[in-house]
Amino acid sequence: MAARFSFIGLIILLWALPACGQNRYEINRLEYGNAVNTESRTIELQSKRRYDFAQREISVDNLFEGARLNGAAWQGNVLKVFISPENIPINGSSWYAFRITSRRKQSITIELNYRHGNHRYQPKWSVDGETWSPVDRSKIKINSTGDKASFAVTLPAGKIWIAAQEVIDSKKVYDWCSALSRLKYVKEHLVGRSALEKDITCLDISAGNSKGKPIIVILGRQHPPEVTGHLALQAFVERMLSHERSSAFFKRYRVLVIPMVNPDGVDLGHWRHNAQGIDLNRDYAEYQQPEIKALTEFVVKTAASDKAKIIMGLDFHSTYEDVYYTNQETEGVALAGLEAEWLNAIRAGLAAHNYQLKQEKHSVTSNPSAQHWFYRQFKALGITYEIGDNTERDFIKEKARVSADALMELLLKREDLQ
Repeated sequence: MAARFSFIGLIILLWALPACGQNRYEINRLEYGNAVNTESRTIELQSKRRYDFAQREISVDNLFEGARLNGAAWQGNVLKVFISPENIPINGSSWYAFRITSRRKQSITIELNYRHGNHRYQPKWSVDGETWSPVDRSKIKINSTGDKASFAVTLPAGKIWIAAQEVIDSKKVYDWCSALSRLKYVKEHLVGRSALEKDITCLDISAGNSKGKPIIVILGRQHPPEVTGHLALQAFVERMLSHERSSAFFKRYRVLVIPMVNPDGVDLGHWRHNAQGIDLNRDYAEYQQPEIKALTEFVVKTAASDKAKIIMGLDFHSTYEDVYYTNQETEGVALAGLEAEWLNAIRAGLAAHNYQLKQEKHSVTSNPSAQHWFYRQFKALGITYEIGDNTERDFIKEKARVSADALMELLLKREDLQ
């Protein structure tokens, strides 16, 4: 009886395999020129606490999600804060976020002291944790070795947040997903759970029957500090849903949005890694971390069960400047010609902003990132959409609008993907 059940199960599995040359249900184990060990590593948790300086009627704390503060001391009129990464070696994304409470209005100097990193992010401040303003760049002093930065700030009577970027923790993203799930065409699914059992959710956007529809996958927040990438993702998805031809588009295409791949790292205030000390965007070869294992299994199973083809993977990130990372190899990619058309349309759509579009091509065997996985698993177009750390927030939204419009309009012209 067991043997008969196994045979029937095999037949069902073969029936569920996707059409159009899509890879098999089993996720491919991949080899790369720059292999990365993604076995879990120990992290150093920051001590969650309040630092009181009674003589100045000030306290400093990291008692909120997304905070990063590893120590504080007072010297003269200078509040010295100490920032360390979760573990090393690590990418130089020196994230910090802390809150100051003052009993009176007063001016002080804040000095950021980095361990195992240098100053990268222009400080921002907020009196409510929601609306943020950058500190004047000309007022920031960085030492010759780059591991210290100081700036003056006038504290209000009450609370003020200081952070590398806007603090957007997992709850804010979950709330955004929940709000969008009430819109037409949008459903919310649980992809899986992180190492600390936080939800990894997906917005499944489609009109009508999803069977056989070409699928676009959108990912975000693999790296915790990359907030500008998240802002771009939000604006991009919202524009797709509000576009005047969204009904026609979602009748032909399905979009899977996984906006928070690394909720643990975000809420722990990490520079780069998940709760198990690993860069998730280097785990697309062995799938050893629960977040990437869940994500890749979800995408592959969805395509297989619905006999659909993954045609594009769009991964949102942040770096020092706006740039699109694309793949050198295009053999077998259904949308190979669309890449240049899309980037040219974005360039034209932003011409009034004097925008110089930058593109960098990399081999799909160079490192085990999501961009390369989409090509090697599905022969799909893989693109990393990078936004600069200091890109103006209004321009992020405008670029997302132009990018979403161009992609939708180009895909609606295609007749070869059904």
